[in-house]
Amino acid sequence: MRPSLDVLAPKVSAYVGTLLYKPTSAPYESKAEGSYLMTCVYFLAKAKQNLDAVILLCRSGFSQQAMMIARSTFEMGVTVEYINKDISNRALLYSEYDFVERHQWMEKAEKYKDEWGDLMAKGNPRIQIIIKQEFARVKSNYGDRPYHWAGKNKTFKSLCLDINAESSYDMQYATLCKFTHNSITLANDYFDPDAEGALRVVAGHNPRYNDSALATAALHTLHVASHFIDAYKLDGEKEQDELMNLFKDGAQ
Repeated sequence: MRPSLDVLAPKVSAYVGTLLYKPTSAPYESKAEGSYLMTCVYFLAKAKQNLDAVILLCRSGFSQQAMMIARSTFEMGVTVEYINKDISNRALLYSEYDFVERHQWMEKAEKYKDEWGDLMAKGNPRIQIIIKQEFARVKSNYGDRPYHWAGKNKTFKSLCLDINAESSYDMQYATLCKFTHNSITLANDYFDPDAEGALRVVAGHNPRYNDSALATAALHTLHVASHFIDAYKLDGEKEQDELMNLFKDGAQ
């Protein structure tokens, strides 16, 4: 029988911390492989931060807010899995989308320079030139719609379908999105009828979603960690498997 999630989640965080402080230099033969290694480090470090934040929020009774952060870790798990299936083509698509986002920001800063003069004033002209050059080089790889880093009109749903995670997208991710997008369905959590049926506003702590937030953040952190271990050829599979088995034991 597994320990409670408020005990197990910190164990996952501590385990990930040991991975991050191991030597993480690995040979790579292509720019794409190097980009993938960088992405694995970035994602695992952020996943650990997310998990630590979820733990703190759940301890404080802010479970809805914890679900918002858990959604970010879910997205990282899907993204790293998708990239891993075709590193040579997808790793650079992800890393070089940085130039698209930076170029979009420069355009916004120029558009609103009269209202937000500091945005342009603090910019480095040399870096701006590089961003423009690199954006011109890579822009044909992406669609016109923002946030589709994986290619023209490649939505997050299509990434989930590609890695055979349709049910996770339709059920788990859809639930997580409700918390981020202020779904009307969650309004009931903020009202509590009294004996006469009058509604009392509830604006305090709500631990209702603690287990869901902790499980989501911890499991997808372990998922990211598995790719990190493989990418850097580290020892860690045994402890990883032990932690995963604790989750499985709790589900039975």
